[in-house]
Order: sequence, then structure tokens, then C-alpha cells
Amino acid sequence: AIDFLETKLIEESQDDYERMRLSGIVGTLYRILGELDMAEEHINSAIAASNNLRDRRAQLENLLRLAYVYQVREQYDLADRIYKQVIEACEVSRDATNPVNRNPFKNDLDLAYQYYGKCLYDQGDFFNALHMFEKALRIRTQKGDPVEIASTEHAIKITQQKLVVRN
Repeated sequence: AIDFLETKLIEESQDDYERMRLSGIVGTLYRILGELDMAEEHINSAIAASNNLRDRRAQLENLLRLAYVYQVREQYDLADRIYKQVIEACEVSRDATNPVNRNPFKNDLDLAYQYYGKCLYDQGDFFNALHMFEKALRIRTQKGDPVEIASTEHAIKITQQKLVVRN
């Protein structure tokens, strides 16, 4: 699958948007396979393309992908910084007083909280992880997606168990 997608990336017939999209997908596949240098390279390419195309939605997706690569590498300082950047962008876009409320990040704040909560959990910061999961759950409950709600409730339960054991 990766070979096919990388061939598609090289093809001159692909437009900039398609190359950006494929770079993000290929980066994710490399992360799944544990080839983190290749993952980082492709995801950074997708981020650069999303910036050039001024596609803030793609920028969000690829920043989250990159943060997750750093998280897997246990480069938590880099992952934390990116997650905080994405959360800040999402929070600003959800602010009803914000005159530019067209930001596509506004519907992804729960995802950013969930990802950052998992990163904090991986670092052993269960208290702050729980806080992020609870924030994600409030939004996901409003959205009403039972799969996302169940995922976050599970994360909360596991994190609460860690806090009980620790105390």
C-alpha cells in the first residue's frame, strides 16, 4: 500500500492538494509500521503543503499526526507543544465572541483534548490526562456520537483507576 501511495505522490499528474493528502496518509502508514523517521518526513511535507494551500483543516489533521509521531518516540516536549497549539487554535475557533468564527478547527476540539489526554497519560500525568478526557467527553456528549463517547468514557475509567492506585 505504501509503495503504491508513494508512486502516486511522485506522479506529476497529482495536484498539490492530492499530494498533501497522500503525504499525510503515507506518513500515518509509516507510523503504524514503526518507521517514524519516514512518518515524520511525509507528515512534515503534508504540513508544509497545507500551509502553502492555506488549508487549515488539513493543517490540523497533520499537526495531530506529527504530535502522535513524537508521542510514540517519547519526545513528549515536542508532542505537548503541538497538542497545545492545536487546542489553542480549536478553543479560539469555538469562542462565540470570535469575529472570525469560520475556523474549521471548531468541531475538532474534542479530538485534540482526547489526543493530548492520551499523551499526558503516556507520560504518567494521570491528573491532567483525566482533565483532558473530561473536557473531550463534555463536547462528545453534546455531539452525540456513541462510539466517541464510549472511547472517552473508557479512557476516563482507565485513568481514574491509575489515580486510585497511585494514591
